[in-house]
Amino acid sequence: MPNGVESATSGPGGGSHTWTLLLAKRAGINLLPVPYKGGAEQSMAIIQGDAKVLISNMSDSINAQVKAGKLRILAVCSDRRSSITPDVPLARDTVPGFVIAGWEGLLAPAGTPAPVIDSIAAAVKQVVADPAYRAKCLELFSEPRFEGPSEFAKTMVETTAFWKSVVTDLDITPQ
Repeated sequence: MPNGVESATSGPGGGSHTWTLLLAKRAGINLLPVPYKGGAEQSMAIIQGDAKVLISNMSDSINAQVKAGKLRILAVCSDRRSSITPDVPLARDTVPGFVIAGWEGLLAPAGTPAPVIDSIAAAVKQVVADPAYRAKCLELFSEPRFEGPSEFAKTMVETTAFWKSVVTDLDITPQ
C-alpha cells in the first residue's frame, strides 16, 4: 500500500485517529487513517477488508463480531491485562510504549470541604467494591477500579502530560 495500511478511525482528532497515529509512530509502520461514521461502520470495514486495522474501545457491536468469529482482538492497549479478555496480550509487549489508558472519574467543585470529599470517596469505594456493580461494569466492557482523591488527581495529571507529549510528538496542531 503506497499510502499505508488502512486503519478505520472516527475521523481527524478523534480517539481512534490519534491512537492510529501513535501506533504507527511507536511501531514504525505506515498506517493510513480512514474515517468512518461510527463503531459499527468501522467493524464492517474490517470484516469486508476495506480496512485492516481498528483501534477501538470494546462495545456490544465489536464483541458480537468477535463472538461470531468475524473479528479477532489482537491486543489490549491498556497498561494491564483485562479481566474481560484475559487471554489477549498487551500491545505494549509487542510495541514498546504503546499504552492507551482511559479512565472515568468523579469531580467536585474546587473548594469542596475535605470531609465532604472524604465522604464521597468512601461511598464510591464501597460501590466499586460491590460485586453487582462490578459485574454490571464488566458487562459494559468497563473494569471498575477505585483510586482515592489524591491518587486520581495524580492519574489525571499523568494522563494529561502523556497526551500532551503525544500531541507534541505527533506534531498535531489545532485546526
